Amino acid sequence: MIRQEEARERLGIPHREVLPPAILCATTGRMIVMTESEMQSSISELESLLSTLGNLALEEDLEHECDCPMSLGKIRLFEPSEIESE
Repeated sequence: MIRQEEARERLGIPHREVLPPAILCATTGRMIVMTESEMQSSISELESLLSTLGNLALEEDLEHECDCPMSLGKIRLFEPSEIESE
């Protein structure tokens, strides 16, 4: 959205000022806003997480390679006898 408004400004089209995201505290009426360094840190962390998620989504047979105790790959929801009786 920031880039869109910057492009409008360069073209001389009426534009708006885009403010950083904020949380309005209803009880006090204060706006809680991240600093510029916090915003940059959050953006770089988000990009890193999205990159990791993209790489994981592209890997094949990931479930077979995982031997970690938190893996849910070995949980069976139905026994073969239950499936055959239906």
